[in-house]
Amino acid sequence: MKSIKNIKIGGGGLKNNLFLAPMLGFTNFAFRELIQKNAKIAVFTEMIPINALSKDSNYCKDLIIRGSSERNVFYQFFGNNEKKLVKSIQNILDLNIKIDFIDLNCGCPAQDIVLQGAGCALLKRESKIKSMIQASKKAFDIPFTIKIRTGYDKPKHLDYKALEDSGCDALFVHGRTKKQQYSGNIDLKFIKEAKERTDLPIIANGNIKDLKDIQKVYFQTDCDGYMIGRQALTNPFVFREIINGNYSTFYERIDFLDKYYKKMLDNNINCAFQNAKLLSLFLVREIKDASKIRERISKTKEFEELLQIVESIK
Repeated sequence: MKSIKNIKIGGGGLKNNLFLAPMLGFTNFAFRELIQKNAKIAVFTEMIPINALSKDSNYCKDLIIRGSSERNVFYQFFGNNEKKLVKSIQNILDLNIKIDFIDLNCGCPAQDIVLQGAGCALLKRESKIKSMIQASKKAFDIPFTIKIRTGYDKPKHLDYKALEDSGCDALFVHGRTKKQQYSGNIDLKFIKEAKERTDLPIIANGNIKDLKDIQKVYFQTDCDGYMIGRQALTNPFVFREIINGNYSTFYERIDFLDKYYKKMLDNNINCAFQNAKLLSLFLVREIKDASKIRERISKTKEFEELLQIVESIK
C-alpha cells in the first residue's frame, strides 16, 4: 500500500506515516498511550505554552508528563519567544522526560492564541519562525517540525527552502486558512504545491477519517504522511483500522474509556475532566438507550462517577 509507509523525520525512522494530532484537553499522556497500544503511530502532546513553562515546569506538569510505554512523542509548543522556547524545552529535559521531536504550533486559529502572537499569527512572521527553529537547533539535537495552515486570510506558501535551511525537519499542513477555522473543504491543491516546492516531508492534516480519505489525499498530493485529530475522538481505533483493517467493536471502545479513566485517576489528573466527559459522549452513541447514558454522563462531576457508568455498561 503506497499511501502507508515508513517515514524519516530528522534522520529518525518511524514505522509508518500516521500521526495523532495535538488536541487541547484530549491528547494527554493517558489518551496517547492507549492510542499507541492499538497502533504504533507517532503522537503529539497538547500544545504547551512557553510563556508559562519557561517560568515554572510544575504549572504545566499535566501537559508534559509522558507515559512509560510511549514512543515517538512530538512535544508541541506555542509562543513567539526564542529564549522562552529553549528554556521550556530545557525544563522538560531537566525532569528526565525524553523529547523525541519538537514541534512549533503555527496553525492554531483560536483568537486568544493569535492575540498572543502565537499559532496562526506566526504565519505573518516567517522570520520569527526561522529564528525559533534556529534557537532550538542550536541548543538541542532534537528534530524540529512546524504545524501550519494554508495561510491566514487566504492561501499563501511560506519560504520552505528558508525553513529547511533554518533546520526544520518536516511540515504538518492543515489544509485550511486561519479564517476558515475548521469549516470548508481541505485545500489539497495547496498541499500538492507545498510538496512540489520542498524536499521536506509534508504531512497532510484535516478531515482525514479513514483509509479511503488517505488514499484520496495521497493520490492528489503525493504527501508523505497523514495526521488525524477529531476522528480519533469518535473512534480511538481509527489508526489500527487504517493499518490492518481490524475494525473496532463497541465494547472495545468502552474498554478504552474504562482504561483511560483509570489512568487519569491513578495519576491524579483532573484538569481534563470536562473533555473526558465529551469523549464519553462521543463513544457511547451506539449503545442501547444511549440518550439515558449520555444524560447520566452529562451530570457527572468527577472521574469516579464516569468510571462507574462505564463499568456498568461493560
